[in-house]
Amino acid sequence: MAIFRFERIGKNIIWEIDDKKNRIVSKPFDYRNKITDKTLLKEIDEYLDSYCDDEDEGEEVSFRIATKLKRRVFTNDILMFEDVEVQDVYKILMYSDYADAVFWDDEGSCVGGTYGLHYFTFSIQLKEELDEWQNSFEAHCTTWDAENWHKYNARGIELASKVKNELGDLVELEYDKPYEDPSFKKSERIKI
Repeated sequence: MAIFRFERIGKNIIWEIDDKKNRIVSKPFDYRNKITDKTLLKEIDEYLDSYCDDEDEGEEVSFRIATKLKRRVFTNDILMFEDVEVQDVYKILMYSDYADAVFWDDEGSCVGGTYGLHYFTFSIQLKEELDEWQNSFEAHCTTWDAENWHKYNARGIELASKVKNELGDLVELEYDKPYEDPSFKKSERIKI
């Protein structure tokens, strides 16, 4: 198993890491001959030919390409993007908590809020809907009755479906009721 780093430097994006010294080997890694998917090659070429003024958008495009490369080329290797190990699929749990915390990983760490998660941002429409949903939780979760909680969770499942639609097969998403919901049970997660 080798270690690689996805980092755009000029027209190169993949660098082999010397795991003993934990730094980039001097020459770029030639990954192109390992890709049979012409659509992915075209996407990479367009990415390399483009210049992105928006740093967040550039990171998101970079991260999506890195994820595709992990799935198709570096399946048995480690591929790093900044300080994150690129996964084939990100397993995410969605439930509300305070301070805009909405998305969680398997270890219980917050990995995103209403703005997006990891390097993935949401459409403006979805951000607005998630903001409204999250704000209602933070404003009313201590006073809701069972009917309000039912409506809140139904809306949460609807929004989770929209998140899944925007992120596609990059994530495995489950929805859970917030801990503050009196009907919360750990075994009730819903796969989206």
